Amino acid sequence: MKESYLDRLDKIQNKKKKLTIYLTSDMAKKLKVYAAREEKTISQVVEDALTSKLQDVK
Repeated sequence: MKESYLDRLDKIQNKKKKLTIYLTSDMAKKLKVYAAREEKTISQVVEDALTSKLQDVK
């Protein structure tokens, strides 16, 4: 089945960009533990935290 225009548009709008960040070993461990406890990916945890922190930025 051919992909619809709306499906393609949704993929474009929700496309993620890969970033590299540096964390202390302790912070990285806490992030991994938290993500596992919440049954989320590390990316989901970071995105949730940044969304909350940056909600007023346009």
